Amino acid sequence: MPIKKINNNHNYHLTINKSSSFTLIELIVVLAIISILVTILIATIKP
Repeated sequence: MPIKKINNNHNYHLTINKSSSFTLIELIVVLAIISILVTILIATIKP
């Protein structure tokens, strides 16, 4: 939790510099979640 608050504070000060990295991290997290959900879905359909 504290790490997110620190990142938010840095994003306010360095929006241009940190936006790309933050977006990349978000993209990786979203892709990881989607891949996990797809894996569970395939495992459910094909036992």
